[in-house]
Amino acid sequence: MATKTKTKLSKALKNTFINELKDKQEEERLERVKQNANLREITVWVDNDNKTCESYLLYLKNEGINPIVKDRKENQKEWNEVASTTNYNSVPTFFTNGEYLAITRDFQNQQQILNALKYLGSPDFNNPSFDAKMLEHLKTNQYNLFTKLNQIHQQLAPLTTFINNLQKELINEENEENEEKKEDCGCGKNKK
Repeated sequence: MATKTKTKLSKALKNTFINELKDKQEEERLERVKQNANLREITVWVDNDNKTCESYLLYLKNEGINPIVKDRKENQKEWNEVASTTNYNSVPTFFTNGEYLAITRDFQNQQQILNALKYLGSPDFNNPSFDAKMLEHLKTNQYNLFTKLNQIHQQLAPLTTFINNLQKELINEENEENEEKKEDCGCGKNKK
């Protein structure tokens, strides 16, 4: 009898906890929806029959972001301009506040695009001038390239050392063989 009571009590507590957690999560989601209602206009190019595009749109809708949706096949001329501007032909591709965001190039999952849209689409965000962004992006890219090249150099240093040591050993062995040949007159007797 006591075990049944414990089981019932345990299930009741578990259900209460789960329901409270769901209620809390829903409250937090509704707060995010309210905040996201103030974002700037967002446009997204999709393929209407693409499951990835559908899942992104559903996720964003649940977060209160309802972009202007354009099928790239139905808006081919406009999509061609987007693809030539971004040099990237993949959907979904978003546009807000003068910035394009393309899947895999700029974001890898739904949470990343949500964060990017909230950042770039914020009414408080002032997009820097093209010149300022280009200068800073070039400096960042140069730094990233330097860092990667330095990492490659550090990874190759032991290999370079090994090859140099091997070359020295081969030269030493070759010199020793030449010395032995000089000492041998070819008559079967070593010179001494």
